[in-house]
Amino acid sequence: MYGQGYFQERQEYFFHDSSPEKSGDLSESIQRNFSWGLSLIEQYAPGRQLLDFGCAVGSFLSMAKTAGWEARGIDISEYAVSYCRNTLGHEANSGELKDVNFPNEEFDVVTMWDVIEHLTDPLAELREVNRILKPGGIVLVDTPNEDSFIRSLARIIYSATGGLVRYPIQKLYHQFHLYYFNRATLSKVFEKSGFEVMYMASRPIPDAKGRAGVLERLLVNTVAIPERVFERGFELVAVARKSHGAK
Repeated sequence: MYGQGYFQERQEYFFHDSSPEKSGDLSESIQRNFSWGLSLIEQYAPGRQLLDFGCAVGSFLSMAKTAGWEARGIDISEYAVSYCRNTLGHEANSGELKDVNFPNEEFDVVTMWDVIEHLTDPLAELREVNRILKPGGIVLVDTPNEDSFIRSLARIIYSATGGLVRYPIQKLYHQFHLYYFNRATLSKVFEKSGFEVMYMASRPIPDAKGRAGVLERLLVNTVAIPERVFERGFELVAVARKSHGAK
């Protein structure tokens, strides 16, 4: 599922110039999002050793290294990791996190951009993240918000029509996402894996993330207005600190 075709389908999201000062078209929104994330973890990180879990083709790794982080990556996709290594020159592992067997307390920060919703066992993966983080280390998680205004609207449309109108719900729930979180369930999985939530907020979706045309992006941007008003944005972004062993 995560071969070359997965990444080529959304080239504007995965492949772009990762320098914050350079931007163009849809890639600019991704760069702003990554830059904002780096600023966020700077507030909490105890050191500069970073692992990007689900690094894809390495755009965030490039930005992090440019900003002075000692950054490595891991991804389930052999294609993505090969691109990271051979094209961008990053240190990256292919496979599952548990199989790489990083040493205990190896990293100050683990970032998980659009990753946790893809995992078959999010709780087990966060417990492994806890193991490889140093005392006081942090994890950043960015994931779709199940309580977002647009998802609530999509479910209402689907239910009201008895399932006859499948748009936009079929765009929001697809084969690549196995779990969806809201604030309560994301907080719970952090608690069970030995983390203390330091920051959590909802945010609008960057334009380049959506598999959408121009009209669909216009719809998403319109819906983002009530999402901001009611704090029910498209995504949840959280930073949690390692506090103890997993429960």
